[in-house]
Amino acid sequence: MKPFYGIDRTENKKNTVHEGGCFIAATVSELTRQSYADTMSAGDQQLDRAKLPKVLRWIKTGCGCIFALIFLGIIKALGDVTLAEAYGNVPGLFWAMGICALVWVILAVLGTMRSKAVSANEDYQISLRRVEGVIDQIRRELQVPGDAKDVDVIQITHRWKNGKLKPHTKGMETTPYTNIEMRVFRREDMLCIADLEHRYEIPLSSLRRLRRVKKGLSIYGWNKAEGGNSKFYKPYKLAFDGYGRVTTRAYGLLELKHNGEDWTIWLPSYELNYISALTGLPITED
Repeated sequence: MKPFYGIDRTENKKNTVHEGGCFIAATVSELTRQSYADTMSAGDQQLDRAKLPKVLRWIKTGCGCIFALIFLGIIKALGDVTLAEAYGNVPGLFWAMGICALVWVILAVLGTMRSKAVSANEDYQISLRRVEGVIDQIRRELQVPGDAKDVDVIQITHRWKNGKLKPHTKGMETTPYTNIEMRVFRREDMLCIADLEHRYEIPLSSLRRLRRVKKGLSIYGWNKAEGGNSKFYKPYKLAFDGYGRVTTRAYGLLELKHNGEDWTIWLPSYELNYISALTGLPITED
């Protein structure tokens, strides 16, 4: 089954085109597309100002790694020696661990202070309002209702081998799965999905099944205003790491058939109830 909004790297590892072009019903104008690119570029410059200089970020990361390695080594050694004996044998490691921890904390505090200072800056606020204005224009052009719900749709980068879909990562990518926030709504007999470039329309008659797959999935990106430990998301037992990834204990597949081809829309587990209510499909279990 082809993954909707997937990126196929079978023939081209640098491919960035999303699958599902056959469902496109509307596209933003080139003028609005360029306006969005320009405002996002200006916003990125403001965000860069909120970060520590690259050298300090590298030092912070290095100190964190060194601290973790020494700490884990000491914990492992405690099975054979006491903490006092370990310090007596290698006091330098303990001092190095303490120094690294101190440097990491200082840089973390400085980074937070710098970020807050930039966020309060008037130029930053103006940049945010411009981005929000362009996004509003995009949604007007795509005819997205104001009450449409934000839903995470999973983008999967992959290759095909012997007719089977194989998740694929390259370079610094830590997972082939990425949460993409979209507006999902129903219009007459169509399931509509809108990103910031296109509005996709999928006939409800083409939908076949909505199923929950009880298998863990590590997905990059958390787009919700609420934290993953909030009352709403707590039942899903989500886990977060320090690399921007959220791990779910299950994920969803919305299966459909269009023009003789089988497709799936990949979804985090916490979006299934809304999609079920929107489409009228019950959630089946694997």
